[in-house]
Amino acid sequence: MVNRELLQAKEDLKTNKLELLNLAPPTSGTISLFTQHQSMLQSQRKLIERSQGVVYHFEDQKEQIRLKLEDTLKEYEKFKYLETKEIEEIIKKQKAQEAKDLDEMGLLSYNFKNKKSE
Repeated sequence: MVNRELLQAKEDLKTNKLELLNLAPPTSGTISLFTQHQSMLQSQRKLIERSQGVVYHFEDQKEQIRLKLEDTLKEYEKFKYLETKEIEEIIKKQKAQEAKDLDEMGLLSYNFKNKKSE
């Protein structure tokens, strides 16, 4: 959405600059025509300044969104890493418990066999 608004603002700025270039001064006429032309030039320059401000605003918004996305991705990667470490720790504990259980079963089996043979 911001990209679309930024592109529109840049297009408006381009259009306003072209309109300024196309404002040809009168070659003849009264002083009021020259004054009117100067007013139109000044008005168009103010419009260009406003358009440039809108472009800067949307560029800033786009940068803020990019930075927020970057931070969010870093947090996601950190979470994923911690989750993986937690899963690895659980698996490690389960394997240790299984080994302990197998050792205990082996010991019980050995003791049971030895008692039978006595």
